[in-house]
Amino acid sequence: MGRRGGCQPCQPQYVAPESFQQPGGSSCEGGTCYPSVSDQQQYQRQAQDRRGGRCGTPGDGFEIINPTGNNFGTPENYNKAVAGTFKYTDQNYDQALKDAARKGQPVVAVFGSKDCPDTQKLLDTVQKSQQAGGKDRATYVYIEMDRVRENPNSGLAKFSEGIRKDNLAHTILFTQKPDANGNPVPEAAMMTAWGGRDQIANTINTHIGYGEQAMRGRQFNIKPEAEPGAEAKKDVGKEVKDVKELPMEERIKRNLALHQEIMTGLSQGNKATDWKEGEKHYKAAIAASDKVDKEAVKSELKRVEDLLSKGADEAKTKELNSERSKLKLLEGGDWLSRASMGFSCMKWNPNFRDVGEQWLIAAGDKNPAMYDSATFKSQLKTVLNPEQENAFMKRAVQHEINKSGPAAPGQPIEQASAKVPVEVKKPVVVPPEVKKPVALPPLEIRPRVQPPAEPPARPDLRVIPKPPLPGTEVKPLVPPVPGKLPVPEVKIPPEKRPEAGEKKPEAQKKTVYDGANFNEALKAAKDQGLPVVFKVGSPSCPPCNRFDRELGHSLEDQYKGKAIVIKVNNNTNPDVGEKLGVSSLPTFGVGHVDATGKLTIDSTWTGYGSPNGVAASQGINQWKSYVDAGIRAANSKLKK
Repeated sequence: MGRRGGCQPCQPQYVAPESFQQPGGSSCEGGTCYPSVSDQQQYQRQAQDRRGGRCGTPGDGFEIINPTGNNFGTPENYNKAVAGTFKYTDQNYDQALKDAARKGQPVVAVFGSKDCPDTQKLLDTVQKSQQAGGKDRATYVYIEMDRVRENPNSGLAKFSEGIRKDNLAHTILFTQKPDANGNPVPEAAMMTAWGGRDQIANTINTHIGYGEQAMRGRQFNIKPEAEPGAEAKKDVGKEVKDVKELPMEERIKRNLALHQEIMTGLSQGNKATDWKEGEKHYKAAIAASDKVDKEAVKSELKRVEDLLSKGADEAKTKELNSERSKLKLLEGGDWLSRASMGFSCMKWNPNFRDVGEQWLIAAGDKNPAMYDSATFKSQLKTVLNPEQENAFMKRAVQHEINKSGPAAPGQPIEQASAKVPVEVKKPVVVPPEVKKPVALPPLEIRPRVQPPAEPPARPDLRVIPKPPLPGTEVKPLVPPVPGKLPVPEVKIPPEKRPEAGEKKPEAQKKTVYDGANFNEALKAAKDQGLPVVFKVGSPSCPPCNRFDRELGHSLEDQYKGKAIVIKVNNNTNPDVGEKLGVSSLPTFGVGHVDATGKLTIDSTWTGYGSPNGVAASQGINQWKSYVDAGIRAANSKLKK
């Protein structure tokens, strides 16, 4: 029969063995995975010998494969078919192995080419495997055999040559295990399959389950995912150093020009329907946001907020609020542009979901409070189902943990081996300096006070009658009293009515409401004609807790008769935070309720606290000044 694909004249029929892991096996150790590619070829030659080199049905348990040719047409159509099925190829094979190890997933590697029989059929079969749940449970990678042949010394090229001899598309599934240094190393294949038959999809998904069991609990020493576009940031630092040498006015002008670039990039990227066009605009916005002079933004934002706190006419207040909005975008443009890129990736193509999640995690590195934002959570629900959302949040938490963990050795995967020692430098742990107080306060020793003695129990003087003896007359102990016992007369004083001209005291009106009573608070503000002061926070937000400790207990007394205060817990009432347009915590604001019951927000600001080393009273006074300015603006609207 010769090699697969070379049988004449009965080509294209030939026999192809497949290997499967024995059910219950937890890894490829101990002979549970068989055979290797060379074993399969030897097995095939033995089958040929038994058949005397003839083609046809062997009748010994093998399956006859009828390969089909491909109908890709142009190379562009072939490339498009591959890109629509696989995120990873031989061109980013190392990254595929790292991501699979990081996620604890097995790897499904597909070998084919434009002219290799059954490649097109196998692409359709792999898509069925992905649609049946495999896409979220395994890392799929496509090996273009013609392309890897250009580098004959690579490991992929040598492996592909063994498959190329049989002239048929091929699929393998394998897991990875950590070496002595925690680097992922591929194991022997759990499954191999020739051709593109429909039943291969079920075979792949069955063995994905085996692969997940094998990968469970394995710890790999892999660095956190590099932020997309990190290389472009290296040149930005040089430009920032030059900018800091300019006068402050010039630095502010440059920031405002960058604001326009960011807005244009975000707007055009959001409108784009083609991912290449959208990616270009979003990356322009990200590059512009990375050039922003944050020190100049902080200085200018303080100046604008100081002017707002002093109060101004309506036109000037509107101008200052507009300028503050621009500065706020410049302040958070680095994470906002990355998050926008991430969400758009997921909308452009479902295959880009992992890329989109990497951009979201990159945004979280810039602003960890993003994950608690009601707006962020709402957007996440539009692109991910609940299971995918939970999986992403777990990866985000793990990413934060990895950032504080040990750094992985910078050794390429293809060189990682237990035989190749890698020097891992242990971090030098410097114990924190413990400062002892100058003098301990004197201990106050109080005399021991004995608890008051309880009065002795009074004896029970009741006479308990004993049963009479037989034959004796029973007399009552107490003579009966005719009639009923007298009931003491209780006099109820008459209700005191207000005298003529005297007003009846009113019930005490409530000042502070929580998020659950948001509508009730708005009604109270409308009925009493008072402004609304709101605070949106979370128990997991340190500045929010600081605010509650320093001001939360006194809001009732401070703003009684001046305003209605609403304190919203964004964890339990995220819908209220979303209505108020909250994007970070804590967020404060002041507004007014018109005659129709509609709340109009006149001013908002984020953050609470003061720099280290400054008295806490400064943060309290600054917050009060913002509130007072907002109340004045709201009252001016209510009087109209």
